[in-house]
Amino acid sequence: MPALQIVNNEPMPHDSLILNFQVLFGYPSYLTINSWEQGIDWTLYVEGEEPEVRSYLTESAVPLSFIAVRKECNEWYNAIPNDIRDELLRYPEMSFTLLYHVSRYSAAYELFISNPNLLWILLQFARSEKWDEAKVVELLNGKQVNILHACSLPNTRAAVKFIKNLSFDEYSTDQFKRIIEALDLPCYAKFNHNKSLDFSLLSLLVRFPVLLGSSLLNQYESLNGFYKTECLLRDIGRIAEMLNQVETVNISVRRSKNTNELRVLHDRLAYKLNQEIIEGLAERNFPEPPILGTDSIIPITGARELALEGKAQHHCVRSYEDPILNNEYYVYRVLTPERATLGLNLHEALPPSIDQILLSCNKPVSKETRNVIEAWITNAYMENVRS
Repeated sequence: MPALQIVNNEPMPHDSLILNFQVLFGYPSYLTINSWEQGIDWTLYVEGEEPEVRSYLTESAVPLSFIAVRKECNEWYNAIPNDIRDELLRYPEMSFTLLYHVSRYSAAYELFISNPNLLWILLQFARSEKWDEAKVVELLNGKQVNILHACSLPNTRAAVKFIKNLSFDEYSTDQFKRIIEALDLPCYAKFNHNKSLDFSLLSLLVRFPVLLGSSLLNQYESLNGFYKTECLLRDIGRIAEMLNQVETVNISVRRSKNTNELRVLHDRLAYKLNQEIIEGLAERNFPEPPILGTDSIIPITGARELALEGKAQHHCVRSYEDPILNNEYYVYRVLTPERATLGLNLHEALPPSIDQILLSCNKPVSKETRNVIEAWITNAYMENVRS
């Protein structure tokens, strides 16, 4: 690298990184980034314009992941200490903002070494709340629980430990939202029963907090993404609410040792739900069906009919009454090729999607039946597009 680069008549220090954008944009333009030893900072130069100096808590025009794989940037990139260099790449939306702080403030460096997720969360809040640098530095020099307090999060050691235990492949906006959801739960301290939390596991526990501390969680790795178990938990939760037995059912869920025991619990609750009184239920109180029915695929348009479907087919479809009323779900009675029940998930900007097609007692349908239903949905969607 040359000892001195000249950009817009401004001398650049010899160990700065200079990225030339002229080929990309068709006119002279450069991004200069100070070295680690100087304290990371950056400026964008464009011919005929005033240099665009970094604004606090904004990212560089070029992501760190791009620089990390460029041979010509090796010298600059390798000057970043090993214990933070690769870790920064797990924060793609904030890698340079993190790098700015850890290269300039010893407190930020120490926090990134001990609890990098907490530093990331602090800077996320600082960016969204438009905090100035002085406030961020003050928090960095204080206690970790004080950082959480400033972010309106639980300022406890349990919360600090929870954040430290997170082990995601990547930390971006979606991950940030899920962490905040977890800390909003009254039982967030129970997350610390798990020494390491990947994003899938955390998402599962946020959706089903009843699993916290349960025996079922021991099988998390071996249950193929936990999908079937999630379906059971979702249905059990709805039935428990309809039966006003949430606390009792939650105890039974936590005591279940495997998916088979959970399924037995589900079937027992479904049977109990189907014995509930049907008289007096509304005949036609559901919204209009998203797809017009046929002679063999018939929309269920009221709570009474839904309850009768569950009773006839020996499953828990009656528990879907609230999602139907909220325009989130719809149920159809299928007569041919097999007698089945169809549940559709409804979406605002997309056609309905199949959630489940089940025979009596939750047995799977044949491929022929599924093909018929998929063709019916596709044709309905195409007719809607044409109209």
